[in-house]
Amino acid sequence: MQEQSGKPWSAFEEKVASALKQTGRYVHTPDTAGDEEQANLSGAFLLWLFTTQDIAHPILHIANVTFPDACDLRAHTADRHFEFCDCRFLGELDLRHLRVRQLILDGSDFAGTVKMNGAKIEQGILANGAHFHELVLQAADLGGNLELTDARLDKPLRAYQLRVTKSVFIREGTVLPGANLVNAQIGSHCQFRGAHISGELDLTGAVIDGELQFGQAGKDPIQWAADASLSLRNVRARSFGARLSDFRRGADYVPVDLAGFSFEDFAAASLKDNVSLAHESPKELLKWIRRSEAASSVFDPKPYVELAHALEKAGQTETARKIRIGLGWRQTAKAHISPLARLGQFISGVFIGFGHAPWKALSLFLIVFLAGMFHAYVASFGYDFRPLTSTIAIDSARISLENSIPLVEFADLPDRDLCGQASGLSCHEVTSLDHLLFDVQKILSLLLASYFVAAVTGYATMRRTD
Repeated sequence: MQEQSGKPWSAFEEKVASALKQTGRYVHTPDTAGDEEQANLSGAFLLWLFTTQDIAHPILHIANVTFPDACDLRAHTADRHFEFCDCRFLGELDLRHLRVRQLILDGSDFAGTVKMNGAKIEQGILANGAHFHELVLQAADLGGNLELTDARLDKPLRAYQLRVTKSVFIREGTVLPGANLVNAQIGSHCQFRGAHISGELDLTGAVIDGELQFGQAGKDPIQWAADASLSLRNVRARSFGARLSDFRRGADYVPVDLAGFSFEDFAAASLKDNVSLAHESPKELLKWIRRSEAASSVFDPKPYVELAHALEKAGQTETARKIRIGLGWRQTAKAHISPLARLGQFISGVFIGFGHAPWKALSLFLIVFLAGMFHAYVASFGYDFRPLTSTIAIDSARISLENSIPLVEFADLPDRDLCGQASGLSCHEVTSLDHLLFDVQKILSLLLASYFVAAVTGYATMRRTD
């Protein structure tokens, strides 16, 4: 009979130890009533598994057993893989600074806290279908993946400054009551699609070298609880995979802090399936970003800029243009600027869409020209259209054109009083107010022309520097 920590092993522990030495595997299969109660491995036995040199196999696989005791494995090192599948751990596990090759915990249940602060798991942690009362991965270093597909956590995941060489999968039915992934560094993908999330999912400052995915075509959207919120503040990701439905909570959107969030493009898979943020309407995209401002203490234009840039790369140039115009209006309303500067931005938005729609100035110019032509006639004849001839119409147009392009002098321009061509029909005297309206037309036309030239020049400069 072997002993560990002065306590003899049970017959069941001897049986498991023998199987592990021979094959590296033990799968408990109950064959008699009440046999489940005997399938217990003590904390001392668990400690022996991580410290023994008596087992030659690099992978130890144990399934369907119960570990009723708490166990302290702090700072232990074991050069092997451990697989605990469909097992029950009733006590707290202290795995801080543990160093092993890999942990596979699929289907297992952890009733106590699992502390893995600073642990180094060379090929990652797989805990698909597992249940954790509380999981702590603060400053842990995982050389492979962290997989929590269809898992369940009772308390928020604590993974501040987590480092994962490959991917984080918290998806497909996983119940997550919040998570602290602040300043996490993830070498590939980070996925939350199809998860059930409550509390705060905080990714502030995280760096993701692959795709940050909240949704995918053909997959169920995230289910957000009433108290759920999301922080993507200062997150940097290579690509972004999501649909607006992945941020909906009923009729509205879950609060999302997008301040400082940056990404390069939309996930290729989403674009191929024609379902992603790149295919949402500009109106809904702007609504979603505006909703996110409530979750941030200050107005940040970066989410608009990053989204527009990614849309343009995806070929959605018209949507990108509308997002940039939407940013201009938000800056006009939110920026801390003088009233005069705010007025200038407002006029820029109306005239040229803040430089992104210079043709608006041309449309307005045409409207002003037609209005001036109409005014040139009404100033002389009122609303009596009997004197209207093609000659008078042309001269009215020339008068309006002279006012619309005030820097150009036209030869033989008719006087603003067209009564001389009325063939004796009654006409009105051109009043000072009429002249004032012509002057207003000149000023408005000059402003439109100035903004148009500025917009075209800015656009050309931007194209040269792209």
